Amino acid sequence: MAALSMAAIMRSPRWRKVLADLKVSRSRTALVILSIAIGVFAVGTMLTAREVLQRGIDSSFDAANSASALLMTDPFDESIVDAVRELPEIADAEGRANVAARMEGEGNSWLNLDIYAIADFNDIRIDRVLPETGAWPPATGEILLERLSSSESNIGIGDSVLVEMTDGSTHSLIVSGLAYDPGKVSPSLSEDRFSGYVSIETLASLGQPESYNELRVVAAELPRDLQQGELVAGIARDAVVEPGGVTVNRIAVHDTPRYHSADLGSALILVLGLLGGLILLLGVFLVVNTVNALLAQQIRQIGIMKAIGGQRRQISGLYIALVLGYGLLAVVIAVPLAALAGVAFSRYFADLLNLQVQGTWFPPSVVAIELAIGLLVPFLATLVPIVRGTKITVREAISSYGLSERPYRPGIIDRVLGRIRGVPRPVMLSLRNTFRRRGRLALTLVTLTLGGAIFASVATIQSSLDNTLSEIIQYTSYDVEISLSDPVSASDAIPIALSLSGVESAEGWLATNASRLRPDGTQNSNIWMLAPPAESSLVQPTLVEGRWFQPGETESFVVNVDFRRDESDIGVGDLLTLKVQGAELTWPVVGIVTSQLTGPVAYAPYEPFSQALGIDGEVDRIVLVTVSHDATSQSEAAQNAEQELRGAGFPVAQVNTKSELRSGTQSLFEILVVLLLFVSILLVIVGSLGLAGAMSLNVIERTREIGLMRAIGASNGIVAKIVIVEGLVVGLLSWFLGALIAVPLSWVLSNLIGVAFLQVP
Repeated sequence: MAALSMAAIMRSPRWRKVLADLKVSRSRTALVILSIAIGVFAVGTMLTAREVLQRGIDSSFDAANSASALLMTDPFDESIVDAVRELPEIADAEGRANVAARMEGEGNSWLNLDIYAIADFNDIRIDRVLPETGAWPPATGEILLERLSSSESNIGIGDSVLVEMTDGSTHSLIVSGLAYDPGKVSPSLSEDRFSGYVSIETLASLGQPESYNELRVVAAELPRDLQQGELVAGIARDAVVEPGGVTVNRIAVHDTPRYHSADLGSALILVLGLLGGLILLLGVFLVVNTVNALLAQQIRQIGIMKAIGGQRRQISGLYIALVLGYGLLAVVIAVPLAALAGVAFSRYFADLLNLQVQGTWFPPSVVAIELAIGLLVPFLATLVPIVRGTKITVREAISSYGLSERPYRPGIIDRVLGRIRGVPRPVMLSLRNTFRRRGRLALTLVTLTLGGAIFASVATIQSSLDNTLSEIIQYTSYDVEISLSDPVSASDAIPIALSLSGVESAEGWLATNASRLRPDGTQNSNIWMLAPPAESSLVQPTLVEGRWFQPGETESFVVNVDFRRDESDIGVGDLLTLKVQGAELTWPVVGIVTSQLTGPVAYAPYEPFSQALGIDGEVDRIVLVTVSHDATSQSEAAQNAEQELRGAGFPVAQVNTKSELRSGTQSLFEILVVLLLFVSILLVIVGSLGLAGAMSLNVIERTREIGLMRAIGASNGIVAKIVIVEGLVVGLLSWFLGALIAVPLSWVLSNLIGVAFLQVP
């Protein structure tokens, strides 16, 4: 019975008219459906990606049992771990060894390798490393590579890798398997640092002590909270670790909102959400234009329906059903495509962040929102035009000839056009036609203007990202960075660096970790500390507030915006207390600089800083400027510097070139650029649909008018010229207005993305 009733309904004159309207002008129907579908698709992709990624982050945290805090220390044994576990504020603790090394890659290249030694691979409690494929656990003389490290280095199971330690000794290890470490991002996002896992016995065979230098702790309460992580790290340090004779060199606190590159994820979701909403808005304007034109075209049909007894409510229902039909067809197209795009986007981003995304790709909440957007938004947008259009009387409908329902009253534009002389009559007719229906012109201009403005804004954001990347890379103007595991005499190391072929200049810096001692007694131990010479020309910061160090600078700090994000009470002129290598330094903040995507950083001038630490004249970082600044020259200088410094007995821990650092930072920006290109393509499609739809609807509406012109002798060329010139006028107006709107729109979007991604506009 239900099937028969539905069939009877679909055979009723009302539904036959709705279906006929959908079929009669297939191009118009396709334009409207595509415009709505693209908006729903963009919003649906954003919502799907956000939900899937958040689920992946949560599941990765659950799988890894991520540490609330990580304490990097001098060597210690299991007794320290047992004592920390006894603290009531701490749910669990675990020790691990981490040593810096290098492994030989393809083409005799050397890759930075972090080797983690784990006592019991079958009982990893915190920051779990999970078996992926191959042997588990690794035997003595074997190493497990993290799965992303394996794929990016092209080193797989069964390969023999040559590992070089910081003392210059080399060892051969067999890759016996791959591991999944949810705490490790793609090496391209972490300055090309690769990860491997060995047993304690293998660590000893590499000439390293059989002890831990990392302590991982999980808070008993709120284990993922930033402040709680700082609290329990301080308790472990002050109650057990340092009283046990072990020096804490650095504390790193992991917090969920910024897990890995969550700032990047926020920027991506922000871009897709904002632009997806604007794309949907363009589609809505096109729907409104279409319904207005359809009502104008079917005025006589409305009059006939009223003449045979049709009520206004019934007639309005027909057009509402038509709009809902547009929306339903758009949703049917958009929902599966949005799911596919959300999957692709999520997997791309998850691969970089080493997340395992799984589960349904059609989240019920997202599908419900897509249905609401696809059906309700066009319905609400066209409700007023439908009610107004079906208000017409039978007499007005039958006598209408398609030009205007009201007497035409010349306006300012008409008077201005009337004063123009020497313009061909068809062109003048085009100009008058352009402004004849000002309401419809306004909707068309809004659609095209917004499309053009958004497209220009997307291009502006891409350019802004490129400029920002260049600023970040030029922040420091050296070409090679050499990190030492212990401070050495600058007067001994710098001359060796200067003697190298292709090296123009060299400087010695100090690089270490620091903790902020807050007035309330808590600490922020997640701060990177850099101390270049105050007169150095190799640091060219982008200032947000205050100033940079001056030659002869005394005791003072400069902090970056990441630091101020975490320590919002600190500003220029305030006193800041940092604990560095046991010394407490209370110095004024003289400036705030932009981020280099390295987290919270504090800067100090080398001379007073080294004196305060009691290591005056010593450095643990050497930066080089090469004669030629290309990647090949940088690589050659890095290799020569490492070889000569290690040969002289200096503890070289890591060597990076500016081109390598740029590559890592560029990987982050490329994700945003790819997304912006994707949105740009959508905007081109929507803008094209809007323009094509507006012009085709204008032609359809003026069918009788065109017939009259043909009847009095107008040729095809004359009629085409009138339409083309009208389209050009609309295009030029929308270009001009779009260019004006693009300026503030670009400013707003760039600021939003900058604050979400870099903490500054």
